[in-house]
Amino acid sequence: MGSVHEDVRGRSKFWYGAYTTAAGQRRMVSTKIEIGKTKKEQSKSREAALAVVRAWEKAEGLACAGTITKTRIEEILNQTLRTVGLQEIESKPPFIPAVSQVGIDICSSTGKPKPIRASQLNRKESEIKS
Repeated sequence: MGSVHEDVRGRSKFWYGAYTTAAGQRRMVSTKIEIGKTKKEQSKSREAALAVVRAWEKAEGLACAGTITKTRIEEILNQTLRTVGLQEIESKPPFIPAVSQVGIDICSSTGKPKPIRASQLNRKESEIKS
């Protein structure tokens, strides 16, 4: 079970999270969530830090079970960000290069791939001349 702690030396203004990794090691990492000045602020920031640590543990548990995916990690992180009132991470679709970006013209009249000059890569297909 994850937990949050203050720096015992008093050198950090952030909460530290302790959790167990997928490899079974215990880690203590800064959550980068500041410890509040008042008791009310401390309680609120502690809950936010604990939410972060729980997300780390959840991801580590899925990694240990071998069921973790990039999509699932993004879901866990976004759920945590919503919990602590921060903006979610936008998921970007994977980059798939267009035919003209890979340097081969497969639409040549001979039906065989034809190399494209580097100067043609940034042009629209209608501007490329054979």
